Amino acid sequence: MNQTLRLYYAQFEELETFARFGTQIDAETRQRLDRGLRVREILKQREHHLLEVADQIAALLAATEGLFDAIPADRVSDAGLHAARAARRTCPEICDAIEGGAPLDPAQRAALITAMQAALTGFYPDDSHSPRREGVGDADA
Repeated sequence: MNQTLRLYYAQFEELETFARFGTQIDAETRQRLDRGLRVREILKQREHHLLEVADQIAALLAATEGLFDAIPADRVSDAGLHAARAARRTCPEICDAIEGGAPLDPAQRAALITAMQAALTGFYPDDSHSPRREGVGDADA
């Protein structure tokens, strides 16, 4: 995850720099920039509120899989905490495995995404904005 996240974030920063030059960007590029901004918000940790490794991984997984795409950027930090808590509450055995250093298998990954997706419904501006499921799987966390 570490190398993939670094590459993802480096690509986002490069794209962000390019977009600053006033270049017209297409919808796909705009979506990538918006998701990158949300990943940046998740990477920020509040002072004196350090997250456990499993919580960090869950929140980053949610961000890179597009679960925060429809959530207003100013609510992403709170949504990340909420999603991580939901993952821990719903999938404690997976979180324990992560804390023990075990990699996520596809079934565990899907279980975490499902748990977080269900927990995030109250963060969307209205009921029509559910997580972008077609975006799931387009970034490895």
